[in-house]
Amino acid sequence: MTDGLNTEYLDTLELPGLNLEVYAENRLAEKARRLLEDAARLWSEFLALARKEGIFETWGLTPNEGQTLEVELHWLGNRSIQTLNREYRDKDSATDVLTFTLFADQHDPAAWASLPVVQLGSICISIEWAEVEVSKNPALDLRRYL
Repeated sequence: MTDGLNTEYLDTLELPGLNLEVYAENRLAEKARRLLEDAARLWSEFLALARKEGIFETWGLTPNEGQTLEVELHWLGNRSIQTLNREYRDKDSATDVLTFTLFADQHDPAAWASLPVVQLGSICISIEWAEVEVSKNPALDLRRYL
């Protein structure tokens, strides 16, 4: 999916019920590393919200109960995310986030949901897009926004 983009592998965060494989555009790597500092706390908040909303039950997933979700996270700039948006959505503009699902697009998602490790897909986020949005509203916090 990100072939041809100038990204590098940064780290794999192993959180309760989640393996987050993190990549970043080379010129944004240091900024992306700093943004990962809050990942564990934010994952805990997401888990609580997802459980409250019944998101995992909808798909038959049980993260942190013997099952691990895997997600690729790609930190990109506006030019790279615009390239992906044009290639995959025929929209020649930058955007904040693009997702590429593996799990939901399977012929039999229920069969995947029963696996101990479930690959959900990739999330591509434009750090530059987020910085512009945060600059428009000083009440926003960049890390939380991302």
